[in-house]
Amino acid sequence: MKKFQFRLEAVARWRAAKLESEENRYRALVQEDARLQRELAEIEEAAASERRAVSENRRISGAQLAYLHDFQMFAGREATRIERERLQLANQIAEQFRVVLKERQGVQLLDKLREKALAEWNVEFQRDLQMLADEAYSARLLMRSRDQRRTEQRSGR
Repeated sequence: MKKFQFRLEAVARWRAAKLESEENRYRALVQEDARLQRELAEIEEAAASERRAVSENRRISGAQLAYLHDFQMFAGREATRIERERLQLANQIAEQFRVVLKERQGVQLLDKLREKALAEWNVEFQRDLQMLADEAYSARLLMRSRDQRRTEQRSGR
């Protein structure tokens, strides 16, 4: 009786490693999006904080207003840049998600093939085991029959 061997095991390991790699890439993209979200929130909070600080000050100089204006312009440009990056990243995340799903399907298919091959091997193993048991039983019966004939021949002499 031979031991179970899945002939596509090397392919299954390669596909599992590829799936893990693609999932890691997907997680990295999602983490980058989260980083950009935090950066955008920080810029928006800084802009709001500067507006509050200037509005709470009753004596506002022209330099302070110019600084606030420049900072608001900078914050707007940065927010636009980040939103553009996030939009591009969203497309990359969606594409990478499709890649991950495709790789998962490939791994699942190989898992099902392995399960099917193992089930077939188990049936064959059980059949072989039963055949060996039948042969052992037949051999035992044959030996008993032969021993019984010898005993009868000896007692009949």
